[in-house]
Amino acid sequence: MTTKPATANGLSPTGPNYLSRIADHLREIKAIHKDIARQRAEGRTVSAQIRRQQKEIQTILDRVEATL
Repeated sequence: MTTKPATANGLSPTGPNYLSRIADHLREIKAIHKDIARQRAEGRTVSAQIRRQQKEIQTILDRVEATL
């Protein structure tokens, strides 16, 4: 019977390399997730500002229209 070489913790010799790469990619995914959350928050802030400006403009237009 032939077995593959393994270390004391049950991983093959390339296992730690794969685990390291997986950890690196998980950190990258976490950073991307934070960036997306930040961008969404900024988008909500901009949308709220636009809604306030539109409401203000509509109020001005209604006042001008009432005076005509």
